[in-house]
Amino acid sequence: MLVDFLIEEDRFEKILFPNKKFASSLYKKLPTKYYDFLGKKEVKAKIKRVPLGN
Repeated sequence: MLVDFLIEEDRFEKILFPNKKFASSLYKKLPTKYYDFLGKKEVKAKIKRVPLGN
């Protein structure tokens, strides 16, 4: 319900799942622009590990 509300308010970007196996069935009705998987190379490239204190 919260995700639906945030989408309606244009305040929701994207939810990230570890992989397709662990994606909740509650989100299967969402358009693909609202979710992605951490295992994808494109997603990994956007997420960098930044050392603490920087």
